[in-house]
Amino acid sequence: MVVRNTTRNTQLGDQVELASSGANRSKGLLGRRGLAPGGGLWIIPCESVHTFFMHFPIDLIYIDRKYRVRKVAKCVVPWRLSACLSAHSVLELPVGTIQDSKTEAGDILEIVEATLGSLTGIEATLQGPSKRNADRGKSAKRQNRHMRFRTLFTILLVSFVCVILFAAALMAANRLPVQDFAQYWTAARLFTHDPYSISQTQAFEKSSGLVAAPLIVKNPPWAIVLLLPLGALSYHSAFAIWAVISVCIVAACSKAVWNQIGSGPSLAPALLSMLFGPTIVLLMLGQFTVLVLLGAVLFCLLLKKRRDWLAGASLLLVLGKPHIALLFLIAAALWTLFYRRWIVLVSGTLALMTASIAATIMNPHIFAQFWRRTMLVVNETESYPNFGGMLYEVSGMHILALLPQLAGLVWLVFYWRRNRFKWDWEKHGLIVLLCSVACSYYSYPYDEILALPALLLAFAKGDRRVFLAVFALTNLGYGLYISDVIGRFGFGYMFLWWTATGWLLTSFLALRRVGGELPLSE
Repeated sequence: MVVRNTTRNTQLGDQVELASSGANRSKGLLGRRGLAPGGGLWIIPCESVHTFFMHFPIDLIYIDRKYRVRKVAKCVVPWRLSACLSAHSVLELPVGTIQDSKTEAGDILEIVEATLGSLTGIEATLQGPSKRNADRGKSAKRQNRHMRFRTLFTILLVSFVCVILFAAALMAANRLPVQDFAQYWTAARLFTHDPYSISQTQAFEKSSGLVAAPLIVKNPPWAIVLLLPLGALSYHSAFAIWAVISVCIVAACSKAVWNQIGSGPSLAPALLSMLFGPTIVLLMLGQFTVLVLLGAVLFCLLLKKRRDWLAGASLLLVLGKPHIALLFLIAAALWTLFYRRWIVLVSGTLALMTASIAATIMNPHIFAQFWRRTMLVVNETESYPNFGGMLYEVSGMHILALLPQLAGLVWLVFYWRRNRFKWDWEKHGLIVLLCSVACSYYSYPYDEILALPALLLAFAKGDRRVFLAVFALTNLGYGLYISDVIGRFGFGYMFLWWTATGWLLTSFLALRRVGGELPLSE
């Protein structure tokens, strides 16, 4: 269709598509990555639209049966509602079309078929006899009923799955030994006293029938604030709810990353994320790292949509375990300063201050208690299951455990300098997140959940045969660990010291030809 503004003698589009059937009107522009210049969609009949789940903003022009413009809406971003009750149809056009064509309410439009140069078929659609309008009204009602049924069915299905997951997690919590989640639950219960106290934690966990050896939380106060609601429940109920929340977060992050990198509908994000070894370990232990994953993914996606306030606030989740996302946080700071996106900095600071003030109000001594706990952790000489930990195990020199972290910092300097002018958080940000956990001095296998977004990128854009081969090999290590096969030979979690490097190699090898440059340098 060709759409012209006869009042202004301007053209709005020459490749506008017609959406008059129920299916086409319901789908609209969903699933598309953008509109080409001159493109658009004419939805008839239609008096309201939404931009939920869309990937780009649009201009909206509402017109009545005589093609008179009733309302214009410029740059309607995703997740918005718009309506004009006096309109009969709506044009969805690329951003800038209204401004370029100078279209205003009251203007008269002309819509013709690009090939036939006439409006015969369209006029029949818009100005047909009353019987056709009545049939169309019945069809619209049926379509609305169908959409409501689908929505209700989806809600019921999701609710059913969540109930099943909760029941399974509750049974697992009652049968399995007490896991890491006990430290977060105990910290929420002791928050107004001293959640970092070894003696208080041990006494409380023993009185609750949990463990003999105390599990002491190491996260900062602003992170514990996020978990306080779970302290109102019993341990087993809180663990089950946390497991359901964790599954939902992993699934949602995987789906969001998959959609954002431009891949079509696929079961790949669901299968890769749920068969991913770190996901299984994280769910078994009830670890906090799932919130770090959520914060990092939200930050990358929200910046793309220029939602700087929300993007900055999402960093509060990443700061819950800053040591495993150190390179990512440094890259975020460099990017914010370089591009002068001060709202990100202000928002992140306000979110951190708000959570910290809330923690201080509930426990005025919380930061002093956290500092004492941090000093104990700093003086630990334990080997952690990562590349640095293995260097320490082999050499006996604790300083070598910091070598991967230092190498990561050096790599980030060069990586930032080379890509700072073309930085894309949906690509470079995910790679930096992967390198953050691979180079971390203090990390455990469940922290490798942060490698998942970069692995999805590698699977979508890279060589899938290479990806699946290296992914399966690295994931096999988790299979041997979870099934306790390696335990029969006297190995513990240190057996997984190489897996973070394995995920790094998986992405590196699968993406090595993307854009003609290696992904860790390009």
